[in-house]
This record gives sequence, C-alpha cells and structure tokens, in this order.
Amino acid sequence: MIRSRKAEGGRLNDVTTLDRAENRARLSAPDAVAMRADWTQADPAILAFLRRFGRFGIPLVAVYGPGLPRGEALPKLLTPATLRAAIERAERESPDKITTDFSP
Repeated sequence: MIRSRKAEGGRLNDVTTLDRAENRARLSAPDAVAMRADWTQADPAILAFLRRFGRFGIPLVAVYGPGLPRGEALPKLLTPATLRAAIERAERESPDKITTDFSP
C-alpha cells in the first residue's frame, strides 16, 4: 500500500476499512505482507509504482497474491467489502499454476 498519512483519502480508508479488527487481523497474518510507503517527499521509485497503476497521487492500495501476481489497484476510497473481495481474488490460485493431471 502506498499512501501518505497526510492524504485525506488515506485517513478515511484507515477509519472505515484498514483499521477494522477483521482487516487488521488479515493484514497481519503470517501469509500477508502489508507495506506502507511515505511519500511526504517525492520519490521516483514511488512515482513509477503509482504510474504502473495509472495513478499520479495517493492514496493507492494495491493487493497482490497468487491470483493477482501483477497486483490490483483498489478504488481510492475503500470499503470493507471491496478490500475483502480483492484479498479473496488474490488468494486464489494463479491460472498459470493450474495443471491438469490426465493420468489414470
């Protein structure tokens, strides 16, 4: 996740979605990595990351996983249902990893 603590959307997302107990628990699970970048000073690496998702500012919440190996940018204003659905999509097995066993 990339967002500045000063971004209004980021604060609203914290209150309405990210700081909710069920989401904090999921994002702190052993199989999850929650990252936060500070963009109070311009950083070319963060700008490049934002541009990959067609964004030019913050907040940006992106979810990755086997089912979303390239990541998925979520709407600027989150809801618990939006985050939960994205995590479920990310947890699915990647279509590239699905194999079919034709042996008898």
